Amino acid sequence: MAIPSPDVALSSAVSPDFAARARVALRVVRSRWLVHSLVTLLALAVVVLDNMPPPSPRFAAASAVVAPRNDASQTLTFVAAPRAPAVAALIAPVPLAPALQTPRPLNDLFLYHRVAAGETLTSIAAYYAADLATLVSVNRLENGDVLMVDQDLRIPRFRGASHVVAVDEQLVDIAQRFDLSIDLIRSLPANRLSVERPLLVGEELILPGATPSLGAETLAALAERTAQPAGLVRENETNLR
Repeated sequence: MAIPSPDVALSSAVSPDFAARARVALRVVRSRWLVHSLVTLLALAVVVLDNMPPPSPRFAAASAVVAPRNDASQTLTFVAAPRAPAVAALIAPVPLAPALQTPRPLNDLFLYHRVAAGETLTSIAAYYAADLATLVSVNRLENGDVLMVDQDLRIPRFRGASHVVAVDEQLVDIAQRFDLSIDLIRSLPANRLSVERPLLVGEELILPGATPSLGAETLAALAERTAQPAGLVRENETNLR
């Protein structure tokens, strides 16, 4: 046998007007009960949250990290890290002594010429605008050696003389012989001289401004001699007599 619901039973037992009022009152009671239940649950949640322990510092720091936005309008700014200064800039070279003057090589003081047939010292000196006496001195022709074809001559780019140091010869002796100062001879970088270094036998000294020790007759005779093939030079023609 089916049991009727309270609303049906109430409507059948009482008048329709009373039954309608009873149903409204029942709905109000149910609504209030629901509201009371929700308020009770919220109160319990507040009490539980208040009694929870605070988060640990590590968890709080991790929570504070803000995740990067996925926004297309976001602009990233990169700051370049400062570069360490170069080691060379930190350790600047400090000169310990004045810069030494680089000696001028002998090659800078001379040009070179290979003698052709028919040439004379006069024609060669004129071609290079060189001083004839200096040309004779730097090529060791002052003893009257014959000018030969295919002989290589040094063409001086200065006016003066050159001298080969002899045994027991001192710089003061050379300076007096050519009427030059010792300081002038020593100051020429090509001579590579210093106060501490002694003269070496056989080394050549360049003497700008010096007058070669040649007689006028010897120089004139050498100047007009024509270059000869090496095979035609006789023994008694190797030196002026």
